[in-house]
Amino acid sequence: MYLVSSHGRVKRVGGLRRPSREFMKGSYDKDGYVSVALRDVTRYSLLRVHRLVAMAFVDGFSPELQVAHLDGSRTNNAATNLKWTTAKENNDHRKIHGTDFVGERHPCALLKESDIPEIFAYKKRGFRSVDIAGAYGVDASTIGNILSRHLWTHVKIPTESQYVSKPRPVIGEEKVRKILELRRSNYAVSDIAMEVGVSRVTAYKILNSNGVKFNS
Repeated sequence: MYLVSSHGRVKRVGGLRRPSREFMKGSYDKDGYVSVALRDVTRYSLLRVHRLVAMAFVDGFSPELQVAHLDGSRTNNAATNLKWTTAKENNDHRKIHGTDFVGERHPCALLKESDIPEIFAYKKRGFRSVDIAGAYGVDASTIGNILSRHLWTHVKIPTESQYVSKPRPVIGEEKVRKILELRRSNYAVSDIAMEVGVSRVTAYKILNSNGVKFNS
Protein backbone atom coordinates (compact mmCIF):
# COMPACT_ATOMS: atom_id res chain seq x y z
CA MET A 1 0.00 0.00 0.00
CA TYR A 2 1.19 3.51 -0.76
CA LEU A 3 0.25 7.02 0.27
CA VAL A 4 0.55 10.10 -1.95
CA SER A 5 0.50 13.62 -0.54
CA SER A 6 -0.96 16.78 -2.06
CA HIS A 7 2.62 18.09 -2.29
CA GLY A 8 3.67 15.32 -4.68
CA ARG A 9 5.40 12.93 -2.28
CA VAL A 10 4.86 9.16 -2.21
CA LYS A 11 5.48 6.74 0.67
CA ARG A 12 5.06 2.98 1.13
CA VAL A 13 2.94 2.24 4.20
CA GLY A 14 2.20 -1.48 3.94
CA GLY A 15 2.85 -4.73 2.14
CA LEU A 16 5.32 -7.56 2.47
CA ARG A 17 8.00 -5.34 3.91
CA ARG A 18 7.86 -2.91 6.82
CA PRO A 19 6.36 0.52 6.13
CA SER A 20 8.97 3.02 5.08
CA ARG A 21 9.60 6.16 7.09
CA GLU A 22 11.13 7.82 4.06
CA PHE A 23 9.39 9.27 1.04
CA MET A 24 10.26 7.63 -2.24
CA LYS A 25 12.89 9.54 -4.22
CA GLY A 26 11.54 8.69 -7.64
CA SER A 27 13.39 9.26 -10.90
CA TYR A 28 12.99 11.28 -14.08
CA ASP A 29 11.56 9.44 -17.05
CA LYS A 30 12.52 10.14 -20.67
CA ASP A 31 10.02 13.02 -20.86
CA GLY A 32 11.29 14.77 -17.74
CA TYR A 33 8.47 13.75 -15.39
CA VAL A 34 9.07 12.40 -11.87
CA SER A 35 8.07 8.73 -11.69
CA VAL A 36 8.03 6.10 -8.95
CA ALA A 37 8.03 2.28 -9.13
CA LEU A 38 5.00 0.92 -7.25
CA ARG A 39 4.49 -2.78 -6.58
CA ASP A 40 1.14 -4.48 -7.18
CA VAL A 41 1.29 -8.00 -5.67
CA THR A 42 3.85 -9.55 -8.04
CA ARG A 43 5.13 -6.80 -10.32
CA TYR A 44 6.32 -3.20 -10.32
CA SER A 45 4.82 -0.44 -12.44
CA LEU A 46 6.51 2.88 -13.17
CA LEU A 47 3.92 5.62 -12.59
CA ARG A 48 4.17 9.38 -12.96
CA VAL A 49 3.78 11.22 -9.66
CA HIS A 50 1.79 14.14 -11.08
CA ARG A 51 -0.93 11.77 -12.28
CA LEU A 52 -1.07 9.98 -8.90
CA VAL A 53 -1.48 13.33 -7.15
CA ALA A 54 -4.18 14.47 -9.58
CA MET A 55 -6.13 11.22 -9.18
CA ALA A 56 -6.09 11.66 -5.41
CA PHE A 57 -6.66 15.40 -5.01
CA VAL A 58 -7.83 17.07 -8.25
CA ASP A 59 -11.47 16.91 -9.33
CA GLY A 60 -12.46 15.94 -12.85
CA PHE A 61 -10.64 12.63 -13.35
CA SER A 62 -11.40 10.60 -16.46
CA PRO A 63 -9.12 7.86 -17.86
CA GLU A 64 -8.73 9.56 -21.24
CA LEU A 65 -7.69 12.93 -19.78
CA GLN A 66 -4.15 14.17 -19.24
CA VAL A 67 -2.69 16.24 -16.39
CA ALA A 68 -1.28 19.70 -17.08
CA HIS A 69 1.20 21.56 -14.85
CA LEU A 70 -0.20 25.06 -14.48
CA ASP A 71 3.20 26.73 -14.07
CA GLY A 72 4.81 24.68 -16.85
CA SER A 73 7.25 22.94 -14.47
CA ARG A 74 7.14 19.16 -14.78
CA THR A 75 8.73 18.75 -11.36
CA ASN A 76 6.17 20.82 -9.42
CA ASN A 77 3.68 18.07 -8.63
CA ALA A 78 1.67 19.88 -5.95
CA ALA A 79 -2.07 19.35 -6.34
CA THR A 80 -2.62 23.12 -6.60
CA ASN A 81 -0.40 23.14 -9.71
CA LEU A 82 -2.28 20.39 -11.56
CA LYS A 83 -5.35 20.32 -13.78
CA TRP A 84 -7.14 17.63 -15.79
CA THR A 85 -7.18 18.50 -19.51
CA THR A 86 -7.75 16.96 -22.91
CA ALA A 87 -4.72 16.03 -24.99
CA LYS A 88 -5.23 19.13 -27.17
CA GLU A 89 -5.60 21.44 -24.18
CA ASN A 90 -2.44 20.00 -22.63
CA ASN A 91 -0.53 20.45 -25.87
CA ASP A 92 -1.71 24.07 -26.16
CA HIS A 93 -0.67 24.60 -22.55
CA ARG A 94 2.85 23.32 -23.28
CA LYS A 95 3.16 25.71 -26.20
CA ILE A 96 2.25 28.65 -23.95
CA HIS A 97 5.02 27.69 -21.51
CA GLY A 98 7.48 26.63 -24.20
CA THR A 99 7.68 23.08 -22.84
CA ASP A 100 6.25 21.25 -25.85
CA PHE A 101 8.44 18.64 -27.53
CA VAL A 102 9.11 20.62 -30.69
CA GLY A 103 12.45 20.46 -32.47
CA GLU A 104 15.51 20.29 -30.25
CA ARG A 105 13.37 20.31 -27.08
CA HIS A 106 12.39 16.73 -27.90
CA PRO A 107 14.46 14.38 -25.69
CA CYS A 108 15.33 12.20 -28.70
CA ALA A 109 16.29 15.05 -31.04
CA LEU A 110 19.65 14.62 -32.78
CA LEU A 111 19.55 17.97 -34.56
CA LYS A 112 19.44 21.60 -33.46
CA GLU A 113 17.27 24.31 -34.98
CA SER A 114 20.39 26.00 -36.34
CA ASP A 115 21.18 22.81 -38.30
CA ILE A 116 18.03 23.00 -40.43
CA PRO A 117 18.92 26.06 -42.57
CA GLU A 118 22.40 24.57 -42.99
CA ILE A 119 20.90 21.34 -44.33
CA PHE A 120 18.90 23.28 -46.93
CA ALA A 121 22.02 25.26 -47.87
CA TYR A 122 24.07 22.09 -48.34
CA LYS A 123 21.37 20.60 -50.56
CA LYS A 124 21.23 23.81 -52.56
CA ARG A 125 24.97 23.53 -53.14
CA GLY A 126 24.50 20.06 -54.63
CA PHE A 127 25.49 17.80 -51.76
CA ARG A 128 23.75 14.42 -51.66
CA SER A 129 21.20 13.76 -48.92
CA VAL A 130 23.12 10.66 -47.82
CA ASP A 131 26.27 12.73 -47.26
CA ILE A 132 24.35 15.43 -45.40
CA ALA A 133 22.78 12.72 -43.24
CA GLY A 134 26.18 11.22 -42.45
CA ALA A 135 27.58 14.60 -41.46
CA TYR A 136 24.76 15.17 -38.96
CA GLY A 137 24.51 11.59 -37.69
CA VAL A 138 20.93 10.97 -38.87
CA ASP A 139 19.27 8.76 -41.49
CA ALA A 140 18.97 9.91 -45.09
CA SER A 141 15.18 9.58 -44.69
CA THR A 142 15.31 12.22 -41.95
CA ILE A 143 17.07 14.63 -44.29
CA GLY A 144 14.50 13.84 -46.99
CA ASN A 145 11.64 14.61 -44.61
CA ILE A 146 13.29 17.86 -43.55
CA LEU A 147 13.82 18.97 -47.15
CA SER A 148 10.22 18.09 -48.05
CA ARG A 149 9.05 20.07 -44.99
CA HIS A 150 7.53 17.12 -43.16
CA LEU A 151 9.89 17.56 -40.19
CA TRP A 152 11.13 20.67 -38.37
CA THR A 153 8.46 22.72 -40.10
CA HIS A 154 8.55 25.38 -37.37
CA VAL A 155 12.06 26.46 -38.41
CA LYS A 156 12.20 29.33 -40.88
CA ILE A 157 14.13 28.54 -44.05
CA PRO A 158 15.90 31.22 -46.17
CA THR A 159 14.14 32.19 -49.38
CA GLU A 160 15.74 31.49 -52.77
CA SER A 161 17.19 35.01 -52.95
CA GLN A 162 18.77 34.71 -49.50
CA TYR A 163 20.97 31.76 -50.35
CA VAL A 164 24.60 32.60 -50.88
CA SER A 165 26.15 30.62 -53.70
CA LYS A 166 29.51 29.18 -52.65
CA PRO A 167 31.84 27.19 -54.89
CA ARG A 168 32.90 23.74 -53.78
CA PRO A 169 36.22 24.18 -51.92
CA VAL A 170 39.41 22.52 -53.09
CA ILE A 171 40.83 20.62 -50.13
CA GLY A 172 44.58 20.14 -50.07
CA GLU A 173 46.39 17.07 -48.81
CA GLU A 174 47.44 18.83 -45.63
CA LYS A 175 43.84 19.49 -44.63
CA VAL A 176 42.84 15.93 -45.50
CA ARG A 177 45.58 14.59 -43.22
CA LYS A 178 44.47 16.95 -40.47
CA ILE A 179 40.85 15.79 -40.81
CA LEU A 180 41.87 12.12 -40.55
CA GLU A 181 44.18 12.84 -37.63
CA LEU A 182 41.44 14.63 -35.67
CA ARG A 183 39.00 11.80 -36.30
CA ARG A 184 41.53 9.30 -34.95
CA SER A 185 41.59 11.48 -31.84
CA ASN A 186 37.79 10.98 -31.56
CA TYR A 187 36.83 14.49 -32.63
CA ALA A 188 33.20 14.86 -33.75
CA VAL A 189 32.60 15.73 -37.40
CA SER A 190 31.26 19.17 -36.45
CA ASP A 191 34.38 19.90 -34.38
CA ILE A 192 36.68 18.69 -37.17
CA ALA A 193 34.94 20.98 -39.65
CA MET A 194 35.38 23.97 -37.35
CA GLU A 195 39.01 23.15 -36.58
CA VAL A 196 40.07 22.65 -40.20
CA GLY A 197 37.87 25.36 -41.70
CA VAL A 198 35.73 23.26 -44.01
CA SER A 199 32.02 22.51 -44.12
CA ARG A 200 30.60 19.74 -42.00
CA VAL A 201 29.51 17.73 -45.04
CA THR A 202 32.91 18.16 -46.70
CA ALA A 203 34.62 16.78 -43.60
CA TYR A 204 32.25 13.81 -43.55
CA LYS A 205 32.78 13.06 -47.25
CA ILE A 206 36.57 13.09 -46.84
CA LEU A 207 36.36 10.75 -43.85
CA ASN A 208 33.89 8.47 -45.62
CA SER A 209 36.00 8.29 -48.79
CA ASN A 210 39.02 7.31 -46.70
CA GLY A 211 37.25 4.32 -45.20
CA VAL A 212 36.41 5.85 -41.81
CA LYS A 213 33.46 4.03 -40.22
CA PHE A 214 30.71 5.82 -38.32
CA ASN A 215 28.56 4.40 -35.55
CA SER A 216 25.77 6.92 -36.06
